[in-house]
Amino acid sequence: MSYLKANIIKPLTFVSAGHFTADNSWQHIERNIDNFEIIICTRGPVYIQQDLDRYVLNEQDLLLLLPGSVHKGFAASEKGTSFYWFHFDCEEQAYRVIDRREAESEISLYQNNPFFGGLGADVLLPVYLEKMHLDRISILVHQLLHLSQSHYYTK
Repeated sequence: MSYLKANIIKPLTFVSAGHFTADNSWQHIERNIDNFEIIICTRGPVYIQQDLDRYVLNEQDLLLLLPGSVHKGFAASEKGTSFYWFHFDCEEQAYRVIDRREAESEISLYQNNPFFGGLGADVLLPVYLEKMHLDRISILVHQLLHLSQSHYYTK
């Protein structure tokens, strides 16, 4: 499993967000974008491939699509399939993709050091996460969608 390790001393930049619901059988188009995209599945399955890795997203699963990676659907999803999507940017020198071993080492380093209360200025986000608890996330998602359509937010 891979993780995004991002330094947030300079905040991430919000690009866009939305909620997609398939009106008919649907398959994600092939594309390569220059920013990050988080997909949170609310009704699946959603079949998405990122480079050579294939993911089947079910309700409450999260997938992080990385900039410069080719992603596409590898099978059709049913009518009614839905997910939230969020695009954001991070300065290139302020992030890197790390493996599970390195992520666990980072967490352990900060948990065992009494001078740090967490990862400092870094955040870790898994590329793929199954069965998230969406209660609190759902509230934040709706707030972000509202703000993105209100034209009074800062990116």
